Amino acid sequence: MIYLRLFWEFFKVGLFSVGGGLATLPFLYSLGAKTGWFSTADVANMLAVSESTPGPIGVNMATYAGFDCAGVLGGVVATLGLVTPSVIVIVLIAMALQAFRTNKYVDAAFYTLHPASTGLIAAAGWSVFALVLVNLDAYRACLAQMTCPVCLNGELRSPAQLRDLETGPDAPAAAMLGRGLLANPALALQYRGGAVPPGTKAAFFAALSQEYLALFGNERNTLMRMKSLCSYWFQPEQEALWRQLRKCSQWPEFYALASAALTDAGA
Repeated sequence: MIYLRLFWEFFKVGLFSVGGGLATLPFLYSLGAKTGWFSTADVANMLAVSESTPGPIGVNMATYAGFDCAGVLGGVVATLGLVTPSVIVIVLIAMALQAFRTNKYVDAAFYTLHPASTGLIAAAGWSVFALVLVNLDAYRACLAQMTCPVCLNGELRSPAQLRDLETGPDAPAAAMLGRGLLANPALALQYRGGAVPPGTKAAFFAALSQEYLALFGNERNTLMRMKSLCSYWFQPEQEALWRQLRKCSQWPEFYALASAALTDAGA
């Protein structure tokens, strides 16, 4: 019977989706694939509707999914199935917590739930991102119809990546380099086949420092910006040095330490 199965399936979703409404998404994707009740695109629509309506997102999504499968009664049954485990667990915990609140094993269990719930939410976020934004078929269809040049932007950090773009079937007209040039100031030169002169990073570090000092007019903001730059260069390969740089609170100390490291490395 559809109502009994709705209750049972959403009971399991409610029992294991620790971390809030978004943590139900991986289970809903799996449920849709297993039962055929809804597709991946349907889950994205559920998320959009649930986010834009009052109430907890997990409950809203259960109601939406149940209604979509079996009408009004299905929405009620799915919602009851989702919240029943929470009610049971909360009652049991409330009865036992007073007696075990100082128990180290109970503390460890609650501590373990934090990364577990974070992982569930991260997996859900990636699934939505991949569905909505990473659609290669749509990209290729648009590229074939475009009458103006297309520029690609995003995490291009090596000459090999740029050459792959140039020779691939979906090659854009141009590529925008942002963080790639911060991580590797010689990226454009390497892409063109040029030799990287020694001291390139050290010269870039010195020049950018002067530009930031002139732009901000103070050492505090310059220090924050240059720490961000050095995070690309020194971690994780030189973690000990990066920890020293991160702890620096004064610009002269930071500048001297980073400059010496770059000079010694010939970078």
